[in-house]
Amino acid sequence: STTETSPDSTATETSNPAKASPAHQAEQTYSTVVESLRQLKALHDEGILTDDEYKTKRQGLADQL
Repeated sequence: STTETSPDSTATETSNPAKASPAHQAEQTYSTVVESLRQLKALHDEGILTDDEYKTKRQGLADQL
């Protein structure tokens, strides 16, 4: 006999951000902020952002960590 898996399997539930554990959400937030900081640094290095713009945005992102 074969066992069928319903469309509402646990794999779907664990990938749902609304049901993610607080630790997993914190890890995702950290990763997102770090990636944003990297992109911000690249924009600054390319001269797209001024020093003041960079510092202001960087502080705002760092406050989220």
